[in-house]
Amino acid sequence: MKWEFRLSQLPSPLKALITAFISVLIFGYGASFVLLSDTTGLEPQGIEENYNGNEDSDSDGPLKFRKSKYEMMNIVHTHAFTLSALFLIMSALVYFTHLPTGLKNFFIVEPLLSIITTFGSILLVWQGFFAFNYVVLISGLLMHGSFLAMILIVLYEIFLVKPDPVQDPESI
Repeated sequence: MKWEFRLSQLPSPLKALITAFISVLIFGYGASFVLLSDTTGLEPQGIEENYNGNEDSDSDGPLKFRKSKYEMMNIVHTHAFTLSALFLIMSALVYFTHLPTGLKNFFIVEPLLSIITTFGSILLVWQGFFAFNYVVLISGLLMHGSFLAMILIVLYEIFLVKPDPVQDPESI
């Protein structure tokens, strides 16, 4: 079954609702990205120190202690649940764009796989498998990049794609 509905066909109030929702997401996601940057420096060594502490090193930065099992499970639990819901909503919105099917499928699956890869790798880093710092970095970049791309795609569809008058429900 193929759905012909597109976001560009939505009435203005629903477009405004989606835009407001995305604005709040950008605000919250931006704040969390600043926190991520501050706690890890967006570097493999910073990822390791954030979860395993740096009390044994001669680091000039702030003193960090190894996270407990409770803290790690709380981080993984809250991020997996909230990010999966966020990506479900964004994937549904991307589905109703004019994007080619292959790209839609990529944006529907990739962020969810990145959640598992990123946070699974964080747990492995915490367990002492430090080579997974690079997996965390790469999968995290893919996840953040996909999120930003999905936002741009949805906003482009809402504001710049002109609805087909034949299929536009308001024109009937």
